[in-house]
Amino acid sequence: MNNSYITIIKEKRTVLSRKRVPLNQNECTADFGIGVPFEQNLHACLVARKNMGLGTVVYALVSGYFIDFYSWILIDIHLAEQDMLIRILAFAIGQCCLSLGLALLIQLNLGMNALDAVLYKIQNHTNFSYTIMRTGCDISYVVIGTVLGGTFGAGTICSVLVTGTMVTMITNIIGRIQKYEYKWRYETN
Repeated sequence: MNNSYITIIKEKRTVLSRKRVPLNQNECTADFGIGVPFEQNLHACLVARKNMGLGTVVYALVSGYFIDFYSWILIDIHLAEQDMLIRILAFAIGQCCLSLGLALLIQLNLGMNALDAVLYKIQNHTNFSYTIMRTGCDISYVVIGTVLGGTFGAGTICSVLVTGTMVTMITNIIGRIQKYEYKWRYETN
C-alpha cells in the first residue's frame, strides 16, 4: 500500500474482513455521497476567490483519475518489494513531481488547488508562513487518516515535513526565472 498521506485518507476497512481497501478520490467522493473536490473548491472560492482559476477546476476534476492511472501503471513494479534505494528514489521523484505541480499552479497564476488558495489568502492577510501552515494541514490529514484506520510510514512523515518547504522553494525559483525572462524580454529591446 502506498504510504502517502493521500492514501491514508482514502483508505477504508471493510466491515467483515477488516482488510484494507484502497479508495481513489472518485470512489471516496461516491462513498461520502458528496462532491469532495466541488465542496473544497466552493469553500476556497468563498474565502480566496482571487487565487482560484481554471487550474483549480482542472486539478479538482482530474487529480483522482491521474492518481488511479499512475497507480495502475506502477502496480506491476511492486515498489514495496524493491530495494530500499529504489524505494527512496521513487519517493524522491514522486515528491518532486508533487511539489513542482503545486508550485506551477501557484506561481503561474493558473488557479491554485483549494487548500493552497486558502493558505495563500491567510498568508497575505496575516504574514503566517505558507510552509508552516501547509505542514500543519498535512499533519492534520495524517492524524485524521490514522484515526480513520489508515496507515503511514517513513515516506508519509518525510512528505508531510518537506512538501511545504519544497513548494515554497520551487515557487521562488519559478518567480526568479519569470523576473529574469521579463528583464531579458522587455529591457533588452
